[in-house]
Amino acid sequence: MAEQPVTARFPPLFWYESDPAIKSRFLMAMLLYWNKEDASERIRLLAPFYYSSQTEEEKVRVLFPFHVNYQTVQESFTLLGPYWSKKSPGVQTRFLFPFYFNQVDPHGRTTFLTLYYRAQNKDRDLQTVFPLYWSLKSLNPNFSSYQALLPFYVRIYDSKKDNWYSPFYLRSKLADSDQGLALPFYWDLNPEQRIKVGFPLYWHFWKKGDENQFKEYKIIVPWFEINSGESHFRSFFPIYWGRTKTEYEDKSSTGAVVSSDWNLLFPLAMSHSRPDGSFSLITPLFSRFKDVNGKKWGHSGLNVFVQEPWGGKTEGFLPFFIYRQEPDSYQFRSLFLWLNRDAQHEHELTAVFPLLGYKRDADRWQWAGPGFYWDQDPDRVRGYFLNYFFSKETDPDSPGRPLLAQKRIFFPLYWQVWSQERAASIIFPLFAHYRKAELEWTFAVPFYFKRRKGDDVLAIIPPVIYRRSPEKQWTGFLFFFVQESLNQGRSFALLPLYRRSQFPNGSSLYLPGFYYLREGRETQGVLGPYFWDHRGKTQYELFPPIYWMVRRPAWQFRTLIPYYHLRLGSWEEKGVFPIWARSHETGTSTDTFHHYLADSHRVLPFYLYRKERDETDLWLPIIAGRLQKGVDKENRAWKRGRLFLFNYWERTDHYYLNRLDPLYAYLNSDKSKGFRVPTAPFPLWQHEVDGLDTEGERVERGAVFPYYWKNSNPFVRRVFLPVYYHNKIRDSSGDRLRRTTTIFLNYIEHKNLEEEKSLQFWVPLYWRAQNKLNQHTVFPLVWLQKGESMHREVVFPVWWHLQRGNDSSALLFPLFFQSKNDEEHQKTLLIPGFWSKRDNEGSLTLAGPFYRRSSRDGSEKTTLLFPLYWSAQTRYKSARTLFPFYWHWRENDRQMQYLFPLYFRHEREKLKWNILFPVYWSLKTAEDQIRIIPPYFSVESANARSKTVGLAPFWIYSSNLDQGYSQFQFLGGLFGVLKEGEKKTVTLLWFINLKGGN
Repeated sequence: MAEQPVTARFPPLFWYESDPAIKSRFLMAMLLYWNKEDASERIRLLAPFYYSSQTEEEKVRVLFPFHVNYQTVQESFTLLGPYWSKKSPGVQTRFLFPFYFNQVDPHGRTTFLTLYYRAQNKDRDLQTVFPLYWSLKSLNPNFSSYQALLPFYVRIYDSKKDNWYSPFYLRSKLADSDQGLALPFYWDLNPEQRIKVGFPLYWHFWKKGDENQFKEYKIIVPWFEINSGESHFRSFFPIYWGRTKTEYEDKSSTGAVVSSDWNLLFPLAMSHSRPDGSFSLITPLFSRFKDVNGKKWGHSGLNVFVQEPWGGKTEGFLPFFIYRQEPDSYQFRSLFLWLNRDAQHEHELTAVFPLLGYKRDADRWQWAGPGFYWDQDPDRVRGYFLNYFFSKETDPDSPGRPLLAQKRIFFPLYWQVWSQERAASIIFPLFAHYRKAELEWTFAVPFYFKRRKGDDVLAIIPPVIYRRSPEKQWTGFLFFFVQESLNQGRSFALLPLYRRSQFPNGSSLYLPGFYYLREGRETQGVLGPYFWDHRGKTQYELFPPIYWMVRRPAWQFRTLIPYYHLRLGSWEEKGVFPIWARSHETGTSTDTFHHYLADSHRVLPFYLYRKERDETDLWLPIIAGRLQKGVDKENRAWKRGRLFLFNYWERTDHYYLNRLDPLYAYLNSDKSKGFRVPTAPFPLWQHEVDGLDTEGERVERGAVFPYYWKNSNPFVRRVFLPVYYHNKIRDSSGDRLRRTTTIFLNYIEHKNLEEEKSLQFWVPLYWRAQNKLNQHTVFPLVWLQKGESMHREVVFPVWWHLQRGNDSSALLFPLFFQSKNDEEHQKTLLIPGFWSKRDNEGSLTLAGPFYRRSSRDGSEKTTLLFPLYWSAQTRYKSARTLFPFYWHWRENDRQMQYLFPLYFRHEREKLKWNILFPVYWSLKTAEDQIRIIPPYFSVESANARSKTVGLAPFWIYSSNLDQGYSQFQFLGGLFGVLKEGEKKTVTLLWFINLKGGN
């Protein structure tokens, strides 16, 4: 039986209705509490403090005056006292009056936290900690970014420039240049030159010249360097002196034919660098060596190191530790510690000898120590403890991880090994069984052994041994007598005295002390200490220790100690090791191979004489000497000699050189002449002239320490260490001056007359650089820059002005900041307490507690007056708040409005609430409508076609047209009339019922 509707009404104090058929219920108490529920929605109201509404699409909860919560499928917002939060697709806003505001939408993010403000979008990122820190970062590479930490620095940068302004630091960095000043340090870096000066101890100049040649001067007192590409001179005055020089075959050649490098550290060190890239460095405390392959090694006291050309290196402090590093791993070993790891830390080996060891490889790890071992990875576990060993292997890719293999060994008594392919069991020393595919063997000591491998069967029942297979049959008795029958041969043995075998292509015979094997025409054998092997391309004959012979097609070696004979291609050598030897070529002079020792003879340690075509060479090791004589390509005779490593001479018809290192050097030839005293570490007295045979290419170098000079047709150089430096460069004709450089104490001047560039620098007070397009001037507190594309004026720290193209900015610290870009319609104005910004997207204004942001077309606008007023407006929705009295929210056909505590309004597609407390209540849905104007009320239902009206507490009238039902009550039922169709009931004094009709 279906449940019947229930109605209980005592207006205006209590009203209750329930209809189970449509699952609806309505409850009202004291005109303060309202509760309405049906299948589609649920509404609760405790006037004027609490309101709650819930449907499938939205939820609303209001607790005056502190809390409001609204949720739909697409969005939601919450107000909790001073905290307000809103979330919709792509947009999220949080607001804590008056301290915190954060909004995230598809266009960017806006954050406010007391003195901190940040606004982000796809083009820029603005941050400020008012009033000291400001940052505007442009995400568009075509626009400039700004950053300031007042009064310390201001930074303006983009993809092409990066400028810093500070009372103590200036910097301007472009794509191909970098210049700045941080007292007492100044630098100017560009592709043509580099200048670094740290007055008064540090000076560094680098300049690119003609044909990509460069010149570099560096002074770090007491260190200085002079580098011109072909020559590099350096000194740590007066202890260290070094020089590197590269000479060319002629002026037009670009290939280096001679390279020399020397270093001298009084009186402790010596170094030598060779043209092939190898070098040696030896001192009492350390050494360094490098071979032609790039390998380096050396020591420092007890420390040693080795560095390989592919990147590996070894370092150690003997005998305490040693360290080895490869490009993909490294190792460390000390007295008790051993550490090995790779670069990605996927493999590791650590050991504390002899207590503990640990190893890890990706997903595998191992532990080891005295008497135990553990090894585990995802598919296997193995290890041992004392004499017990275990291993277990599973399948990690199958459900349940089924067992694939297992081992358990209790040494020496018990072994068990099992897998899907094989199995073995051993009970030592009595029983063993093994099985694998077609292989199976079993033995029970000492009575029985049997092995089966396919058709091959081996059985042993002592003292008889029997083996049978398809190819052969073998029988033995106590291993002394053996007979074997094969398909293609046979064998008979009576060990250890005799064994004879025959096979299709040969035979073999074994007797005590004799062995002979013949296979076709090749033989091999042993007769006592004599062994021969005449098989294949490599053949041997050995009679140790007197006679040895090894022969291959390309070479042959034979010795009858101490005499030896070696033949290699067309080169042959005979000698008595190790004193006497003679070498000569056996082929013709047109052979491509020519050995270094061909046509030589030696008696060590007295001499070595060799003749190589047009050259003779005599080495005298006892006196560290060498004598050479020959003819050059132009058929001119020459002679060279060296004695005791210090004296060297070279002579031709047109050339003479004599050196006595390190005292003097003298040269006289058709092209050059001069002398140098001493030859190392640098000349104190020098006069050299080059280019004597070519007019206009004469170069003169001279020195009378500390004065140096160099004269040539294109340039003139004067140096008076360390006070004065002057360099002039002319054109090839010598008539027109091209560049000049002058350094006198802390004054520097450089002029490039061809390119109209100039530089003046008075450390640390004044700096000026000028070219055709730009001019830079810097002196204390002032930076001026004028150019075709940029204009900069800076007076530290008060005034800043920068203009580049359409961009301009001005700062009067700390009162005023303005930036403009007329092409992009950008304008920013900042004064204490006020910030305004306009661009193509809109405008932004911040003045004390007032904040406004609006789009350029006015369709979107946000206004805040902390902490009382907040307004946001777009094309589709708007919201206004005057805290804590007024709230208004609208989106399409939905809206909510509050005027605390008297007025409440909520509208959506099928619901409309209006309350003017306490004189008016209205609730309207798609099916029902309720109105209350105390003491009058009315309830209408469109679906049920019913209506109830009344004037509480005097009378109530209800009717239902579908059911033919109507009822009238007076004074809460004291008098009433009920009509149901043709039936009629009259109630008198609550208890007397008079019924009539059919």
